[in-house]
Amino acid sequence: DPNNAEYKLHYARALQNASIMYLKRGDELAKQGDYASAYNAYRQALGLDPGNEMAGQKMRAMLELQKDQAQGLGQY
Repeated sequence: DPNNAEYKLHYARALQNASIMYLKRGDELAKQGDYASAYNAYRQALGLDPGNEMAGQKMRAMLELQKDQAQGLGQY
């Protein structure tokens, strides 16, 4: 029943939990220096929960780190 409020609540919660999982995965990948994969994990987190502002901020940070890495500006 698509109009069931309880189902909608559980669905929204599942999306939020999945977003948090991808955010954590991105953090681990970033710690390992895999900025491209971290960016993709943050992008998935934001796709699941567009209200997850942290994922958007971390996506932008990963882009900057990838640019710096490509230019040889140092390790992070």
